Amino acid sequence: MAEQRLQEQFRKDAPYNVTYNYQDIESGTGMVNFYGTKMVLAGSVITYHLIEETFDTGVYGLNSQFIDDEPVCGFTANPTGTLTFDTDIFNHQRIINGTAYAIIPVGVIDTGTNADITITDVKLIRVNLDASTTTLTNEFDFDLVATTDATSIVNKNLFLKFNSISSQVVKLGEKIRLSLTIAKNGNVYLCHNPSGSSVVVNNSGHTLSKTQMVVSLPFKIR
Repeated sequence: MAEQRLQEQFRKDAPYNVTYNYQDIESGTGMVNFYGTKMVLAGSVITYHLIEETFDTGVYGLNSQFIDDEPVCGFTANPTGTLTFDTDIFNHQRIINGTAYAIIPVGVIDTGTNADITITDVKLIRVNLDASTTTLTNEFDFDLVATTDATSIVNKNLFLKFNSISSQVVKLGEKIRLSLTIAKNGNVYLCHNPSGSSVVVNNSGHTLSKTQMVVSLPFKIR
């Protein structure tokens, strides 16, 4: 009888496999990394995503759609306004509990006019089953990244530690969104290459080496 109860409990508490990038045993959380990229759909429609895999070339399936080759995924030239990066929908309920982190790589180059980029209102959001949204973190603003040097490109990783998230449930069918707002002057680049390898961004051969956008989410270990 005791063995039967143990088997039933095991089946109830562990119906799926979860892989963590690393675990914090003391806090009882496991960190999962999501990597920024973009998808180019029919009609040149662009959407942005957070995926759990890194890859160099080829295609990556997401909800029966496909992310294009690395040169398309690696960066966005001269982005402005608000961009949102979504995870795939969750296939089981998870609890986010702890501190989330993000790395957002950018590039700036002066090609005749001074160039700068400002990223503001960075936050994590839960997209609910009814398509409404719940903001999980405070908004964060980065300092201006600028250059007046026309001979080389400025390429930086912007690091962000969000405020602690307390036991937020993400239900089956819901997803997590990274939202950020960009203002810019001149030629700038937002990087989101899942593999983290270097990308050439223009005909002059300027290359970005810091290219991997990462969002690390803390999930409660069951």
